Amino acid sequence: MDFSTEVEVNGKTQAHSLPGFDEAESSWLDDVVNDLNLQMREAAFSYGWHYVSGIAEGYLGHGYCSAEPWIRTLDSSMAIQGDYHGTMYPNSDGYDYTGKIVAEELLRDLYPGGEQRSHIG
Repeated sequence: MDFSTEVEVNGKTQAHSLPGFDEAESSWLDDVVNDLNLQMREAAFSYGWHYVSGIAEGYLGHGYCSAEPWIRTLDSSMAIQGDYHGTMYPNSDGYDYTGKIVAEELLRDLYPGGEQRSHIG
C-alpha cells in the first residue's frame, strides 16, 4: 500500500506524503502496512483459512492524498463521527471495492464451476 502520492505543483510532478508526515515516515508506514499484509497472509495459510488477495492493489491511486480517496481522512472522520478513530479506515467506496473482491472469492469457493448447488429439503 502506498501512503505517498504524486501531485502537480506549478506544472511539475512532485512526491507528496500524508499531511504531517515526511517522505521517510510515509515510506516507513508503507513498509509496516506491507509487512502486516504479509503476516496476515501467512497466518491465514497456517490456520487453513482462505486469504483474499488483491485488495490493497485496488486502493492504488485512492490513498489518503488522492483526489478520490477510498479511506477516511482525519477531516472526514471528524465530520462523520466527531473523532479521529475512523481515520485510515475504508470509506463507502473502499468498502464497495473490498466487498466486491471478497464476494467474488466467496462465490468461487461456494459455487465451484459457477453452478449453484441445490438446497436440501
